[in-house]
Amino acid sequence: MLRFATKPDEVFTELVDTALTIGFDMLVHEGPDIDCHWLDQTTWEIFGENAHILAQELSKLIKANKSPDLFMPTDYHFRLLDRVLEWYCDIYNDLHRDSTEDAICYKGIPIQFFDINLIRTDFFWDTDYNFLETLGPDCSEVTQIVLQEIGVSKSGRNMQRGMPADIAEFTLEKCEEDPGWSTTESIGDGFWFGDMGDDGEFDDDLS
Repeated sequence: MLRFATKPDEVFTELVDTALTIGFDMLVHEGPDIDCHWLDQTTWEIFGENAHILAQELSKLIKANKSPDLFMPTDYHFRLLDRVLEWYCDIYNDLHRDSTEDAICYKGIPIQFFDINLIRTDFFWDTDYNFLETLGPDCSEVTQIVLQEIGVSKSGRNMQRGMPADIAEFTLEKCEEDPGWSTTESIGDGFWFGDMGDDGEFDDDLS
């Protein structure tokens, strides 16, 4: 299992597994095409423009996600998770907007829409891995000292500088489960459901 901020339930575990597996298969069989699927230019550069390393890290995430042991992803892994999940959620939502066939189910109820922003908020610890895009084109003017002072991780700062990661930074650390780990059950049955209005926008108000 991967150590997200919220303990993955069966729904999220299946979503992550499917997204990672399809993302891996596309990378291996179609190559690192940044124009047609989940791989963007920044991620490609961070992983040294090396498809083998990217495939290797996706494979590690797939195995860890299925493992009974608990593993903590690095910022680099969270960036991969973010990219494949955002990409797959878009595909999933389009496919299931008007159909529940082959949809992922929660307590027997088909889920027709996954809100990637809600997933980021509840399952991801932070978005240091995405800091380059968050700051925008003027980010080069932000000093490393400022980034460190506001709590951006070292790997997050390296991503902001566009530095390729060292392969030694791709270690998935085995860790112990926190008895206080929040769960989707603690949020309520509404966690995976919301109303999609006529405008196609998802209402994630769970109250």
